[in-house]
Amino acid sequence: MFWKSIFDEKRKEQEFASRRAQLAKQMMEDHLDAVVLFNRINIIYYAGLAHQQTERPIALVIPKEGSLMSFIPRLEADHLQEYADIEAIIYSEYPGDAHPMEVLTKALKSRGFNRLGVDADGYGSYWGYSGPRLSECLPASEIISLLPAIRKQRAIKSPWEIENLRLSTIFGNLAHQMLVEEAELGCYEIEVGQRATTRSSRIVVQSLAGIYQLQDWGVTPTHTGLKSGPQTAYPHPMAAGKQLEPGDLLVTWATADINGYRSELERTLVMGEPTDDQRYYFEVAKMAQEVAFEALGPGVLCREIDEKVQQFFRDRDCGQYVRHHTGHSFGLEIHESPFLDTGEQEMLQPGMVVSVEPGLYVPGVGGFRPSDTVLITEDGADIMTYFPRELDDLIIQ
Repeated sequence: MFWKSIFDEKRKEQEFASRRAQLAKQMMEDHLDAVVLFNRINIIYYAGLAHQQTERPIALVIPKEGSLMSFIPRLEADHLQEYADIEAIIYSEYPGDAHPMEVLTKALKSRGFNRLGVDADGYGSYWGYSGPRLSECLPASEIISLLPAIRKQRAIKSPWEIENLRLSTIFGNLAHQMLVEEAELGCYEIEVGQRATTRSSRIVVQSLAGIYQLQDWGVTPTHTGLKSGPQTAYPHPMAAGKQLEPGDLLVTWATADINGYRSELERTLVMGEPTDDQRYYFEVAKMAQEVAFEALGPGVLCREIDEKVQQFFRDRDCGQYVRHHTGHSFGLEIHESPFLDTGEQEMLQPGMVVSVEPGLYVPGVGGFRPSDTVLITEDGADIMTYFPRELDDLIIQ
């Protein structure tokens, strides 16, 4: 099966090396001595070095020549032994006797790294961290932001990334089916999601026994859940201890984590026979999604997709119920750029993976949001998710 090579360590390292080679071209253009990455996702993207982000800063240093370097606290030193080809720059603790940024800048200076590309000018403010910006520690250095170039590179998925996302859609579909099975009258929203997540996560671990590993704390192999009733009229409501009732709309979601990559699948279900209003707004949202599907393809401006969907809603007097754009890219992060938004200037290209999720949020009726994962191909678009989209298939009796 196609998924077996996804977890092959040699292939993974070839993937990371290819990404760094592409970054090296940007380094040459900008005449950089090294690149310093603080964002944990960018560190995973270029080196596969997964870690839990805390108040202790971690950075990846990619020099123009020579070995990769990981700037890490002492508590991560044993973890780094899994990555034998990465040199460790270790500091004791945060805040420590010497602030970690002092340790990092001293190490950079000692190696003659004067012109640096960065994804951020320092570590930020995570979990109470505070510290000087990198540009404050190295006033003689030239600090160049590579964030636009990094985002552009990450937007085009490699064949390996696409395979990860495709496997995610398979397990995500399974998780969603189990969510439907668990959704019974009187059950609490939270328990329905937890039961389905536990069942489907177990299948992922069993299917990939010995080779599966998560890339972060606080996540599960699959994740699925729902919001019901009046709360569905808000795009992102918080979890509540609500029981499922007859006539409730259910706005659902499901995904699976494969090497850190997560697809997106969302549906609107109904507990029992839908009302006329529920049927009407469901069909409008579904048709808006089809408008977007038909418009997707290489060379199409991202904003054009959103413009067509928003015009479709306005033509049906539903514009006042729209709360967000049509979609977004994703991969290692569930939201990445570019976005299917009227303000987005980027063009769709083969290898991009986007969500298509036009939504309507109608006070007194509820929310209607279908979402699917779509790959932009050389000659069109491939809808990777495949859970039923017709309302009659989404009724829970």
